[in-house]
Amino acid sequence: MHRLSARVWSTLAAASCLVATACTPRQRIPIKEVPIGTGAPPVDNDGSKSGPTIPPSRNPGNECLFDKADDLDGIVRGGDCDSDPPVSYALGERLGVKVTLSSPDVVPGGKVEVRITLENLSKEKLPVYFYRDPTVTFPLLAMNARGKEVVFPEGAQPEAFSGSIARIVLFPGGKIYVSTKFEAVRFKWRKTGKDRELIEAGGLPKGEYQLRVRFPFAGNVGKRYSKYDLPLRVK
Repeated sequence: MHRLSARVWSTLAAASCLVATACTPRQRIPIKEVPIGTGAPPVDNDGSKSGPTIPPSRNPGNECLFDKADDLDGIVRGGDCDSDPPVSYALGERLGVKVTLSSPDVVPGGKVEVRITLENLSKEKLPVYFYRDPTVTFPLLAMNARGKEVVFPEGAQPEAFSGSIARIVLFPGGKIYVSTKFEAVRFKWRKTGKDRELIEAGGLPKGEYQLRVRFPFAGNVGKRYSKYDLPLRVK
């Protein structure tokens, strides 16, 4: 079993830091239609159930409607927008994704702000499903020229998303804003008796990287919505 130091947990938490400001949601409207998905897990030929285990929704049928959501952390944390997992669902080209950096350059050990904007490009309401545990996180990684992740050592990369599922419904033109920070540091394993823990190993070496943002979308959204890469220079 691996123990993560307080410093590591602090850095990982920074990757999911969400700016908390006031939201201005429209009045919530009860669902009058059959919601997407039934929550029934897939069944194999032998009758056994397969797929990830997801806690049942504490608020089935709730529709969290927004023109603008800039406090995603506060919106989903309490479980008010929890939903059953989508069974048949695809974003297609309906969700616009934009990621920008406060600066394309950062010094070793320095920080850069990462701003994420998700926009409903369609003319209809668009549900967006997120994994939350207990909040929604957007892991940030640094890839070198060979496509190798360089922040964490082998066996310490962020795992697949899991947890409950939150369902946010955007009006046409509605947007979700997320702000987080990337810290240009790397980690290594340190033995502690029979165990080991992650410790900081200094700043990232100077060079050109691709900053990778992983999106915690639930459902079969396709590769287009699994990650977003943009250049970052450590100098």
